[in-house]
Amino acid sequence: TKCIGIGGVQYIINNNREKILEKYVEDVVKRAYGNRSDLSIAKEACIAIENGAVSLHDMSQGGVYAALWDMAEASGTGLLVDFRAIAVRQEIIEICELLNVNPYELESMGCLLMTSDNDCDIINILKSCNIEAQVIGKVIKGSQRILHNKDEERFLDLPKQDELYRSVE
Repeated sequence: TKCIGIGGVQYIINNNREKILEKYVEDVVKRAYGNRSDLSIAKEACIAIENGAVSLHDMSQGGVYAALWDMAEASGTGLLVDFRAIAVRQEIIEICELLNVNPYELESMGCLLMTSDNDCDIINILKSCNIEAQVIGKVIKGSQRILHNKDEERFLDLPKQDELYRSVE
């Protein structure tokens, strides 16, 4: 649900605002920053549970890559993920690039990763409640964790330290 990187980029902006404003206007920074409601997963978690979600994982530590890895490890399955389906604001990408931070490995408080046997139903229900949601992949047999990006495929690596911590060193 929602888009990745919000929680982490808020911290980054709070600690690097002057440097960011040297390159981007305040409006770009505000769009990247989002708002307080972007940081909660309570509403979508309740909706998902009520509508048959099989598993849930928040993305508050290590970002989407770590959440995908953790979910596959916990379930003993593999994953096939469409990299392009992972929602991220362009403003977050730009701020992360400026500071050499990978938004896919950045704390993403407010995002919820879930599995479900009725993914389209849950997506439609979430959207009817004004919660952004999209299918980003599927569970597969075996242990491979594959990120698919157009004609390229790569394997998901063991999660590293959250980019949030690296960005403040």
